[in-house]
Amino acid sequence: VSCLLIQEEMEAFLTESGFKEVDLVVILTWDPTRARWPNQTKAYPVRDMTEDDFSRIHEIDRLAFDSIWRQSLANIAAAFQEAASVRVVELDGKAVGYQISTVNTQRGHLARLAVDPIYQKQGVATSLVGDLLEFFLDKGVVEVSVNTQGDNQESLKLYQKFGFLELEDSYPVYQYALKP
Repeated sequence: VSCLLIQEEMEAFLTESGFKEVDLVVILTWDPTRARWPNQTKAYPVRDMTEDDFSRIHEIDRLAFDSIWRQSLANIAAAFQEAASVRVVELDGKAVGYQISTVNTQRGHLARLAVDPIYQKQGVATSLVGDLLEFFLDKGVVEVSVNTQGDNQESLKLYQKFGFLELEDSYPVYQYALKP
């Protein structure tokens, strides 16, 4: 059982109930005045996600994230329906990375970004984020947010390359181990 602590008043209750802090979610923001595009040795083509991609996207999600962060196929389909931008990088006929993002008036949020571990550290995520920020600029978005784990150094480096800044606010993640 996992819990994202957004109200400090719950911390004592969780710890007294046997929950342990296992992670930290941090928030980063980006605005066009800080826009940067890192040099890429290879830019990958990015295309719109389709419903035909769902099973592969679900597989990427399962491979890229620990169980606490994985999304179900139903959640991916629901996010697809609600999103403003759903894009994939496809190589050799199969999706290898994706992003799902939302827009609320002039604010954007990168809700999900994942790359198949076989293709990580090759510029796929950089291509997806660059494509997304161009999309947001075209829509007149004035601020973009993203959440990630505080110990996910690769993710933090990726966002910082584009000029994202980490906010002071962070949210601990607590877990309770169920007995089999």
